[in-house]
This record gives sequence, structure tokens and C-alpha cells, in this order.
Amino acid sequence: MPSPLYLDTGRFGQTTVNAQAAQRDFVRFTGEEGLTLYTQMFLREGFQAWPDELQRRYPGLRHWRGINEFRGALRRFAGADPDCRIHIAARTTQLMKSAARLLTTRCKSILCTDLSWPHYGCLLRRAARRRGGRLVQISLNDSILIKRVSVERIVNHIVERFARHGCDGLFLPVVSHQGIRLPVNDIVDRLNQVRPVRCVVLDGAQAFAHVPFDGILSRCDMYIA
Repeated sequence: MPSPLYLDTGRFGQTTVNAQAAQRDFVRFTGEEGLTLYTQMFLREGFQAWPDELQRRYPGLRHWRGINEFRGALRRFAGADPDCRIHIAARTTQLMKSAARLLTTRCKSILCTDLSWPHYGCLLRRAARRRGGRLVQISLNDSILIKRVSVERIVNHIVERFARHGCDGLFLPVVSHQGIRLPVNDIVDRLNQVRPVRCVVLDGAQAFAHVPFDGILSRCDMYIA
């Protein structure tokens, strides 16, 4: 088996011409107009809902079609089902708090690893404590980066610890903040063969638009990006 793939996704790439124009015109609009009812109209309904005068003055924003269209675009990009619910937040911390509530409501014992963003682990631990649940954290970072343990051994270790501790929930990063890509599909499939997984939450913040979904959404209850 090959060693885990190290994937550097922490670099901000070049901004497209359309994105540059949108950024410039949005900053110009908020500076010249302020946060008015036109701002709410634009965000909710899109560029076409604006009066002709505003459309002529801020053409860089013409590609924005409103929140609902944005949700639809995300569904199509991810290959999700039409009825898949999309939650939008200003900060991923808010999404993680929702994920922690979901996991700790459905599950009594949740498995996570030291590959997750540390603050996410703190949020999950607090939520589990409030609901009388348990968080089981296993160490993988040194095994992957220093000992170069194979993918097969990593998967086996996760499955063994999940079964030994009687876990029923799972929280994993698809790609860690250090660039380690986990074979989450294989992990979830193997776990379900051993014991039912009641809730799976995946952190795709470093994977979104970098790693193909390849059936990931069908294996989790919530995907954060």
C-alpha cells in the first residue's frame, strides 16, 4: 500500500479576472452606498434585482445571482442531491458548532484524531461534555509524517480503536491543515462493516475544490467547507 498522500492546499492561487472585478466593485459599492436595502436585495436576490443605474455603476457584480442560486451552484459543484441542505455561515467556526451539536445529539462516543484543527477538537469536546458524551482522540500525526505508516495500517488502526472504544460517531478531516489526505471513503466503509456509525462529519475545508468528492457526500451526514 502507498504511504498517505501529502497534499499542500494551503496556498492562495491566482484570482480570476471576474473575481477581481467583483471584489473591486463590491468594495466600491459599500464605500459609496453603504449598507442599505440595496445591499440586502443584492445578496438575497442577485444583481438583476438592482435598478439599472446600480447595474451600470457596478458591472463587476453581474455574476452574483443571489443566495439560492449560490446554494444551487454549490450542490451542482459537489454533485449533491437536489434535496441536500446547504448551510452558509460567515465563519467555519459556526458550522463546526452545528456539526458538534449534530454529533453529540446522535452519538454517545465520538472518534476523532489529532489531525483535526485544534480549535475544532475543543468545540467538539465541550459539546460532548455538555451532553454527557465521550470524545475518543487517537494520534496519527507522528505515525504519518515521521514513521511513514502505510494507508492500510492507518485505516486498520482507526477501525480497531473505533470498535474497541464502542464508538458510534466519527469526525475526520478529508485533508488536514498540514496537508495529510485521509482515505475517508475506505475508513467509513470499513467501520460500517464492523459496527454501525450513527453520524459522520467530515471537515473538507482544505479539500474543497482541491480533492474530488468521489462519493464522499454519500458517506457523511455533514461536510464542512
